[in-house]
Amino acid sequence: MRDVWDKPFGKTPIVLLHVLVLLVSTGLSRFTVSDALGLPPQSFDLTIGFLALAFYLLAWMVVAAVVFLLFGLLLFIATAIAAFAIGAVQMHAPLLKVIGVNYSSTRNPAMALFHSAGAIGTGLVLLSSYAFLTETHHPWILSATRIIAVKADFHPAPNYPGVSAGERVHPLENGYLAYARVQDDKSIVIGVRFQDTEKYDQLLPNSIPSIKQMMLPSLEIPPLLSEPSISN
Repeated sequence: MRDVWDKPFGKTPIVLLHVLVLLVSTGLSRFTVSDALGLPPQSFDLTIGFLALAFYLLAWMVVAAVVFLLFGLLLFIATAIAAFAIGAVQMHAPLLKVIGVNYSSTRNPAMALFHSAGAIGTGLVLLSSYAFLTETHHPWILSATRIIAVKADFHPAPNYPGVSAGERVHPLENGYLAYARVQDDKSIVIGVRFQDTEKYDQLLPNSIPSIKQMMLPSLEIPPLLSEPSISN
């Protein structure tokens, strides 16, 4: 394994597994955001990014479980076929000796069956652990997802049409606006409303100065300090 790892083709499967785990983690993050907010997760990029990093180990558990299960099933099928073929050849060993062919099996398929059973058992344990972790901590995960979404993808926008003071908003598609509002008991509620379609014209309080206005403070020469007069 050490010799293979130093070669490019030896690292390729590990890199592909990491890419697969990242895709699985992103998919888990999207489902979690959709479950926590009840909104389409496509527009909550930062929240999905944070959750993808947090779910990386869980995604590894899922991918490893699938790999172990597939490997165990394929090995079991291959071992069963090999055992059937070896048994058939051993049954016809006396006939083969007549024509001068001596056959003696040097492989024990029972060991391969133990390996397949171990791989399948490992995959089932990983899947059970994943299910236990996600079901046990599901309410906590949803609450943490809502907090991350409010802090990462909802922003204060007092100059945006229809936004009340103290609200954090996140524009959605089709003219809808998601908002987060802090209640008197410090809890946060998340809602969706339709944006006002009426004409809205309001100047922002902080206008952009011209180049001349920006250069004037640096070009102004401060007045010289006047010398104190000498009184008689």
